Amino acid sequence: MRDLLGRFAKAETAFVGIRRDEMSDEGRRFIGYAEQEAPGGPGRTVAKQVGYRTFIRNNAAGFEAWPGKIGAWHIAGTGIHGPRGQLIVGLRGQPLRFEIDGEVLFRMWVRGIKKNPFFSRAYRRWLPGAKSALRRMGLRWVRELKGAGAETKEVTLY
Repeated sequence: MRDLLGRFAKAETAFVGIRRDEMSDEGRRFIGYAEQEAPGGPGRTVAKQVGYRTFIRNNAAGFEAWPGKIGAWHIAGTGIHGPRGQLIVGLRGQPLRFEIDGEVLFRMWVRGIKKNPFFSRAYRRWLPGAKSALRRMGLRWVRELKGAGAETKEVTLY
């Protein structure tokens, strides 16, 4: 039993860096999809705010992604299409100022934007590749576990 626990410990310490690198690759792949699905496309305001970071908590590796402030507004919707269901008006009766294609427009109110779940679309595109990556990481861990005790005996995993 002690030999098996030692193998687990060696395999676990060797695998921590590998898991973080794999999760970082998966995070970059997800962010690429999110930038493609973002309103305006890659390189525009919403896509530039999309970000991620990897983590390891309780021996579980993963990544967290966020859409940014403007991206969150696009996901939830604004104005009458958003959570409050109200028109967007200027403060103290002042008109709203917009610059669209170099032209400056003033409006007293706007309806807002409809929901655009671009993160959900990016997730659906990312998921099939992620399943194969997780399978590959699991197989790598098993190989590492078998190799960690190779100097003493062969291990059979059921």
